[in-house]
Amino acid sequence: MLLGPLTILACGILLVLLPEKHDARVLFSRLVDPTICCFLFLSYLFMISIPMRDVMHLVLQANPCNLKVDQVENLLRDSVPGISSIHELHIWRLTPQKTLATVHVVFNTTENIITKYQDINFIFETLHIDHVTIQPEFALV
Repeated sequence: MLLGPLTILACGILLVLLPEKHDARVLFSRLVDPTICCFLFLSYLFMISIPMRDVMHLVLQANPCNLKVDQVENLLRDSVPGISSIHELHIWRLTPQKTLATVHVVFNTTENIITKYQDINFIFETLHIDHVTIQPEFALV
C-alpha cells in the first residue's frame, strides 16, 4: 500500500529536478501526472473490490458459494432414513471461518431419533458447517 506515497514522492522529485520552463515539466504536469493518478486510482479500486465482495457476502449473510441448498437437501434426504421432507434449510456464513445452518426436518417415525440427529450433524460437519440447529417435526401416520 506504499504505492501511492512513493509515486507522489517520485512525481514531486521529478518536478523539482526539471527546470521551471522546460517542455518536459509542462508535459509531465499536464499528461503524465494525471495519468499516474488515474492508474493509482484504478489499482486501488481493483485491490479494494475483491475483499469488498467477500465482506458484502458476509454482511448479507449469503449462502456460501460452494454449497447449494438443493444438493444439501438431497444429501440429507438420501443419507438419513426416516425423513419424509425437509424445509426451511438456510445456510450462511457468520464469519469467513464459521458457517451456520438451520433446518426443519419432518420425520415419519420417532424411532432412533438421536441416531438420526447424529447422522444429520455428521453430514453438516463433513460439509464444514460449524453449527446446526435442527427443528424436528413429526408426520406420524
